Amino acid sequence: MNGSLLTMVRVHLRTGWLTPAIWVVALGGTMAFTVSAIHGLYNTPAKVDSYAAAVKGNALMMINGKIAGIDSLGGIIANEFGFIASFAIPFMAVGLIAKMTRKEEETGRLELVLAGRIGRADPLLAAVLVTVVAEVLVTAALFASLTGAGVPTGDAALYTLSLGALGLVFAGVAAVAAQLVERTRGVYAISLGAIFAAYLLRGLGDVQFSPLTWLSPLGWQEQTRAFGDLRWWPLLLPVGTFLLLVAVALAVVSRRDVGDALLGVGATAPHASAFLRTPLGIALRSHRGSLIGWSSATVVVSATFGSVAKPLVDAINGNPSVASAIGASGATGLDSVLAMNALILALLAAAYAVHAVGVLRAEETTGRLEARLSGDQGRWSWLSVQLAVVAVGIVAVSVLGGSVLALSTSWSVGQNVTVQVVGAVVDFLPAIGSFGGIAVLAFGVMPRWVPVVWVAYAAGAVIAYLGDSLNLAGAVRALSPFQLIGNPPIEPVHAAHAALLLLLTVACLGFGYTGFRRRGIPQN
Repeated sequence: MNGSLLTMVRVHLRTGWLTPAIWVVALGGTMAFTVSAIHGLYNTPAKVDSYAAAVKGNALMMINGKIAGIDSLGGIIANEFGFIASFAIPFMAVGLIAKMTRKEEETGRLELVLAGRIGRADPLLAAVLVTVVAEVLVTAALFASLTGAGVPTGDAALYTLSLGALGLVFAGVAAVAAQLVERTRGVYAISLGAIFAAYLLRGLGDVQFSPLTWLSPLGWQEQTRAFGDLRWWPLLLPVGTFLLLVAVALAVVSRRDVGDALLGVGATAPHASAFLRTPLGIALRSHRGSLIGWSSATVVVSATFGSVAKPLVDAINGNPSVASAIGASGATGLDSVLAMNALILALLAAAYAVHAVGVLRAEETTGRLEARLSGDQGRWSWLSVQLAVVAVGIVAVSVLGGSVLALSTSWSVGQNVTVQVVGAVVDFLPAIGSFGGIAVLAFGVMPRWVPVVWVAYAAGAVIAYLGDSLNLAGAVRALSPFQLIGNPPIEPVHAAHAALLLLLTVACLGFGYTGFRRRGIPQN
């Protein structure tokens, strides 16, 4: 490692150590929590066999994949952790690369760094190295959790290495995307699109038993068969793809100008329109990319899960144990599927809420907020307009996703479930809004800690998604706003809990506004 590369690694760690640390702790803690709960719940061969019998079949493959060795403790852990791992680990890699590459370039800090004795490709290579280290730490944490629960060392090693390699693929995707587009949101859009495409290809390939699985990095991870007949050679596919993508990114970055991109924005109007110069127009433009991206993601996920509702309903009606496996025991097959899909949609909408408030922090760190406040717009006005756009975005993402989910599910099951689906999504709005409120509180009082809100979101999402299937204690479930709402449409909404969440959101907004009006801008 040459001197300038080592310097860039130190710069990345010194200025942005919090983000990878949060990811490592969050993912490691989630796995440890999941492993501990499963180890305590499925502690006899009979319970393991019962679980394996419940989840076998094509219906559940779309969600968690085709898990080898499902009749073992490791297989159960992989099945329960599979949906979370499919998105969280790639998200981590994409987020780290985007933050350390295109965001630094977009803000102008990279140009200042390159004015010194730093090689043109060193910032990108340093970002990749930091991301690899983060992946290694996550892999080590997952491995420790698995072996601590008694999973065979070889199985645990192959499974965790396959997850680490999965993350590396999307780190490479993000590295290339950072050379293609001029904005950080573009890097996220391309990378997240690749993640969702990989998930769909893997799901369709598993359900149809087709070669589509081999076109997806998630399929490569699955084909290692970590808890069955172990296959190490599929690891060559993600590792080779990662190296190829990084090589392409390094070749491009060495040949383009700083701040430029292969896919430029093209010619733009010499003057902004009258509306675009208004506070509302500026806010809409700031949030346009994230709103379009998250809306597209919810539409794709809703259409996919809704279109395969019928096989899952039939599986639950034929074997009630399947309902327990997805955390909806005691309900009809249709209600169980609607509840699961509504929860997944609510999780996506809450993630958008946190991300949208993060856009406000990006406005501050890039200097655009300071420029706006130096004019005739005050702090209260700026924050109010921004949050109004965020609130409308939350409702839009929720209702749009709910409508698509209702239509696709109605088509799949052959009956109209629009009222139940849209109603269930609306019921979750207090829980969704609470995460936005917490993010506003962090932004207003201690903006540097806005990324920590993702830890709270991750904890709430994991408890909500796995709480019933892992038979978690009521006190633990109460930590998740989604669980406080209830399980619509299986059971009515807990009105008192919904009111409590609304009060929490209002309180967070109040303290966030107060802190924002009093603190310095910009504040690191």
